[in-house]
Amino acid sequence: MMKYLLSCKCSDNCKGWILLFLRVIIGIVFLAHGSQKIGTGGAGVAQFFGSLGIPLSLFSAYVVMYVEFLGGIMLILGLFTHWASKFLAVVMLVAFFTVHISKGVFVSNGGFELVAVIFGGLLVIMTFGAGELALEKYLKRNNLTN
Repeated sequence: MMKYLLSCKCSDNCKGWILLFLRVIIGIVFLAHGSQKIGTGGAGVAQFFGSLGIPLSLFSAYVVMYVEFLGGIMLILGLFTHWASKFLAVVMLVAFFTVHISKGVFVSNGGFELVAVIFGGLLVIMTFGAGELALEKYLKRNNLTN
């Protein structure tokens, strides 16, 4: 029985679908956050970034707003997922070190648990790819990329 439990190979059968699920969920989160930031305007985000000591706060605000928004769309579609994940992971690292690490673990206190989980998910996507139903798979399959 123990041998059976230890030899479970769930990932062999459904890895692509798990990656799809992870990609879409994280994409929705970033699309929502990017949309929210775009909706409030760059000035408000820049003011917050300035209070954190982030240099070039207005420029940084627009970069983050559009990396989150466009990166979320790219993850949902499964297009350029490796690069979208990299850029979004950088955003999460900056958020981790500038805002969340000093507040402890729990998100209810502004802590880093959500940022860390999202970062981990992005690492999985960067490492293992887009999974099933990805636009980039369709483009490769039909020789529409180099």
